This record gives sequence, structure tokens and C-alpha cells, in this order.
Amino acid sequence: MKRIFSLFTALCLAVLAVGLTCPAVQAGPKVIKIAFTNFPEHPQGQAFALFKKELEVRSNGAFKVELIGSGKFGNPESIVQGLQMGVLQIGAESTSNFSVFDPRLMLFDMPYLIPSYKAADLILDGPIGKTLAAGLEKNGCLGLGYMELGFRQVFSIRPVRSLANNKGLKIRATPSKAHIAILRSLGMSPTPMAWGEVYTALQQKTIDGIDVDLNLGWFWRFPEITRYLTLSRHFYTPHLVLISKRFWKSLSAGEQALIKTVMDEAIAFERARSRANEHDFIVRLKSEQGMEIIELPPQELRRWMDAAHPVPLEFRKAVPAELVQSVITTIRNAGLYPPELRPCGGLRPPPQPHPSATIPRSQRTVSSRHSSTIAPLPHSIRPTEKAGTAAPVMAGSTALFSHDTAKSAVKSPCSSRPHSSLPQDSGSSPKQAET
Repeated sequence: MKRIFSLFTALCLAVLAVGLTCPAVQAGPKVIKIAFTNFPEHPQGQAFALFKKELEVRSNGAFKVELIGSGKFGNPESIVQGLQMGVLQIGAESTSNFSVFDPRLMLFDMPYLIPSYKAADLILDGPIGKTLAAGLEKNGCLGLGYMELGFRQVFSIRPVRSLANNKGLKIRATPSKAHIAILRSLGMSPTPMAWGEVYTALQQKTIDGIDVDLNLGWFWRFPEITRYLTLSRHFYTPHLVLISKRFWKSLSAGEQALIKTVMDEAIAFERARSRANEHDFIVRLKSEQGMEIIELPPQELRRWMDAAHPVPLEFRKAVPAELVQSVITTIRNAGLYPPELRPCGGLRPPPQPHPSATIPRSQRTVSSRHSSTIAPLPHSIRPTEKAGTAAPVMAGSTALFSHDTAKSAVKSPCSSRPHSSLPQDSGSSPKQAET
């Protein structure tokens, strides 16, 4: 009897051991929760919806994506904490708001630093963009790339046709010190205000205007309560897409490659759609809303740039001068600063024209993300790779930034060439708060 009992016990232990050591025959899909600021109708919301669809299909159900849009997950700190704790796998926020973790991300808050979308792509998808994103690795996050809000313009209840018109203009501002400094340098009266209060404040004329990108301005229906749109383009705002470092390391090389590929496509879609929307919205603002669209001529635009000239000096501790100069040099070497305007960023008087300025435009070769004409970063801000290990997403892989984004149909004051457009999106009332 004892022998039978011993055999039975041994059998049970063996079965238990097998159960503990063998994986489940059918494991469920890996869940990827994505938190982002904008609403589903916005190009950003559409891009993440595209990511969800494509990743779930191409992985044959190995991944399940859950979208948490409209800023419902919380502030930037909450997003980073969620990525650290594994509550989130992917999160997106503006570089301005992520600058609380790395002040160098305030680089994109510098006025007139980025002259065009082509220049933005060059910086975001090149060594500088990768290095800045890698700064959040210490917070347990890796960069997947940059979506964008675009260039800020001025929606106002009275016309802003010149720098002189800015005097006394009460304009809504974010809590960002850089944002407030820019608006003040332009002669405006910045008024910090929660995003949800802006529409009513404009309606009641508590404020005179707001500076915001065209997509947000359209979807939040600011044209209903403002009569004028000044295309000032005083600074450019990207959105950084982060992935949890812990989650990333848990994936196989094949899974990592698939996520990178699909996110590249989503980012390219988002930028193209955002820029195409701008062209369509301007046309519709004129024809449907009866707004006056004010395009600043080059001489007037230069006055705005000169007025904002000292702002970068206020933030030299947060944004090193060498970093700003690297951006300027990179853009200048690519021939993307128009000769009639001084290089943006304004740390010093403009140097002598780059030799490429004397070459006919038709004969110039504009550098790509692989071009050797990109200015090298100072040693302190160069991206690094660890030999023999999988490089961080943005620190070592140019494949993550291989988007060939469509260019905007809007003519930038720093570019004279129109670009192709995509069909517009229909706008519905958004519910999220701006960040």
C-alpha cells in the first residue's frame, strides 16, 4: 500500500512540475496600451488608429492595441510613470511638456528656429532628434519617432498685420516659460489659461486671440469666434512617441522590428495628413468661414524674428547654445534657410552666406537623413551605441526615422514651393484638453 501511495505521490509531483515549467499552449495576445493627447478625429488620433489596425493584422493577432486618447490618461508625468510601471506601453506628448524630464526638449520652443516642414523632418529624423529622444532613456522610455502639431499661428478677434498690431493683444498662453517669453517678445500680453476655458474666453472677448496650430484651431472651431488668422509660424511643435523600455526588452527581435515598421508608417501618415489638412483648412476658412488670412511679407516676418531674437538667450541653461547652433548649421548646410531671411534661432548675427546660396536652386543637392552634410553634433550631445547589444530605438537605428513624409501644401515663409495635399478630414467637436 505504501508503495502504491509513493508511486501516486511521485506521479502527482511530476504532473505539477510539468505544469509549472511548460508554457500555456495558447497564450493570449500581448496588449499595447497607447496614451496620447489629441482626439480620434485629429491626425494624431487617426495615425494611432492606423497603427492599431496594421499591427493587429500583421502580427496575426499576437498584439492587441488599446487606444487612450483625448488626454484621458493624464498629464505628461502620468504618461511617463505609466510607461515606467508597465501600465502603458506607448505614450505621446509634445516636446514642450516632456521637457520637464529633459530641458533640452525646449529646443523646439525656440522662436523661428525651424523654417519649414522640410527642415523639421531633417532635424526630427536625424541625429539631433534621435539624441534628444534618447535623453528620456534614464526615465525608462525609448523614442519611437516624432509626430507633430505643426507651426503655431495666431487666431484673433482683431487683425494682426504687423508687429505693431501685437501691442496690447491679450493672447492665451500655456504655462510654458518659453511660450510666455516668445509671446511677450512679440509685444503681446500672454494670458495663461486652461485649454477648456479658451473658447468661452474668446467668445466673451476676455482674450483677443490664441496661437495654435491649424489642425487644433479647426477642430476646436476657433474660426467660429475669430475673424482673423495670421500665419506667423513663430515656432514648431513636435510630439514625441515613447515606448516603455521594459516592454521593449521583453519583445523578440522580430516583434521589435514589426512595431518599428508599423509606427514609422503611422508617423509618416500623421505628418502628411496634418500638413495636407492645413492647406484644405485655409481654403475653407476663406470660402466657408469668411476669415481674413494674413500672410506676413518677408520684411514684416523679419521684424517678428528680430523681436524674438533674445528669447533663446533666456533659456541657454536649459537649451545649450551649441545645440541650437547645431540645428541652425544643419538646416543651413541643407540649403533650407531662404536667402531673404536670417537663420532662425537668433543666437548671433547671421554669418556670411553659405556657399550653396550662390549655387542655382536647380543645381543644389538637398541633404537627406543619410547625407554627410548634416552638421556633426558636439560631443556632449552625440548619440551613442553600445557594441554587441541591441541599440536603443532612436539612439542607434535610422530605420525608425525612414519616413518620406508628404509636404504641406501651405507655402511657408521660408519656402516658395507648394506641395501635394491629401483629402481633408471632416471635423467633429473634440473633447480633449490641449497640452
